[in-house]
Amino acid sequence: MSPIRREDPRAKVAHLQRVRAKIQEAILVFFRVKGVGCTFHLVELEEEVSRASNATPGSAARVMRSMREDGMIGYRLMSRTDSCYRVEDDGRDREASQQGTLFAKAR
Repeated sequence: MSPIRREDPRAKVAHLQRVRAKIQEAILVFFRVKGVGCTFHLVELEEEVSRASNATPGSAARVMRSMREDGMIGYRLMSRTDSCYRVEDDGRDREASQQGTLFAKAR
């Protein structure tokens, strides 16, 4: 396996997709257990994701940002100094609407 070249954006995207596939479910579970309106520190998420998927700590933050950009979850940075966040959307509504759409198509 060749090392990732930092200047190659396609390699960075491919790497993020591999990492994301590995730890996305752990992040969704973390957000749902915390619940909308609850706060957490980034270290809590990193520890939980690491336990669930053996991912490196920095990966959790990168994938969390990517999931927010895709509309899968929502959060607000409460304190940059303390790396404190508040859950705004735990992804349940999106998942429910997708399941409803799939159910309607199956009819």
